[in-house]
Amino acid sequence: MVRHVKVHGGRTFCRLGARIKEVESSALEMCAQHSSASTLVLDAGIGDIKDQQSETLKRDFTSMVNHMLDTGKRLVISGPLHPPRYGDVTTSRLRQLHLWLKGFCLGRSIPYVDNFIAFLNRPHLFKSDGLHPNQEGSRLNKQNF
Repeated sequence: MVRHVKVHGGRTFCRLGARIKEVESSALEMCAQHSSASTLVLDAGIGDIKDQQSETLKRDFTSMVNHMLDTGKRLVISGPLHPPRYGDVTTSRLRQLHLWLKGFCLGRSIPYVDNFIAFLNRPHLFKSDGLHPNQEGSRLNKQNF
């Protein structure tokens, strides 16, 4: 989702379909490999939503953020998008994740990119797969940073 986003002093790497634990592992590896990067942008994907384990997801996300902060890099959280192909249950879970993440980041003074509201009810911003942003969606995502 953040593949086309450029952040001064940072690098963008994508791990398609990754879950929180996988993102944490990959991000720690990237931090070690690219020690000169000063900023780490973590995209809150939706891979873990289907498990319907909200408290586990919050715990895993908190752990990941704490490990990322330990790297000494500036951290930015890119909140979840609202893909148009999902129904009411997933939308509700995404909204709850978005609200929790926004408050979590605010409480820790971590910049939070609000993609949920920016993409809500805007199917024209997605590719035909209904999941990934198209060119216009990618432009909007870049502007959010």
